Amino acid sequence: MLPGLLHQLSLGVRGLRQRLSFSLLALISLGLGIGASVAIYAVVDAVLLQPLPYAEAERLVQVEEVDAEGRKMPLAE
Repeated sequence: MLPGLLHQLSLGVRGLRQRLSFSLLALISLGLGIGASVAIYAVVDAVLLQPLPYAEAERLVQVEEVDAEGRKMPLAE
């Protein structure tokens, strides 16, 4: 089993060397994809999944004043 695995590994490395541009393009694509996924997850985790850093954050509310047509009006100037 091990000699077969080593043979397959050497064939794979030889193939990657022969097609260096494809290998680099695949590596760059994987790096960008993984980096983008990690960045998006970090933003979603920080904004949506973690609780707000306030005591009793679930009791926070936002107060808005709306005119007769439904447009938001400023509360204070």
